[in-house]
Amino acid sequence: AWRRVASRTPGAWLAEAARIGLRASLEVVLAAVALDHLHALPDGLRMSINVSPTLVDSGRLGEALYGRPLDKVILEITEHAPVEDYAALRRTLAPWRERGALLAVDDAGGGYASLNHVLELEPDLMKIDIALVRNIHVDAPRRAMARSLVRYAEEVGMVTVAEGIEHEAELEALVSIGVRAGQGFHLGRPKPLTEQEDLLQALDIPLIGARSAR
Repeated sequence: AWRRVASRTPGAWLAEAARIGLRASLEVVLAAVALDHLHALPDGLRMSINVSPTLVDSGRLGEALYGRPLDKVILEITEHAPVEDYAALRRTLAPWRERGALLAVDDAGGGYASLNHVLELEPDLMKIDIALVRNIHVDAPRRAMARSLVRYAEEVGMVTVAEGIEHEAELEALVSIGVRAGQGFHLGRPKPLTEQEDLLQALDIPLIGARSAR
């Protein structure tokens, strides 16, 4: 029984929490635990935490953010919950953005909700969904769609981040269409922060500037 429970994915835990009305509570705990390690990040790096529209709308986001150095935080809005009122969501997020937090939208190109998030929330970063990244080097339609997202981001002043890069050929194709940031197993696998010391010391990455919150 212990193995079966422990092997569940984060998405499964969050779905179960949502089913019993505790999603916001679980998200607050997860965010707070991650943000407790902000002090270990070198200057110039930020920590990205997933936050759902459900958590933002609950008014409980501050439980995780109060007292944190928000110039080291990226709030990554997920697409897994519908947004009833984008104006209200923007108002709730605005104080955190004004204090230095950046806003990212997850899974752009992976569904209608994520694209609507991009249009309505005007984030600082737009993350290109893994569905577009996979085999982009041999798939012209995927490459064309991703290129259109990159051009849109350039026009409105967003940074694009490609998700799920697993092969050098995918990376080369993404660079060729203008993507300048990414994540995925080809670039590095998840590991404890304490094991990333050499990588962190080698990085020289300027902090991404925040867009004005609207």
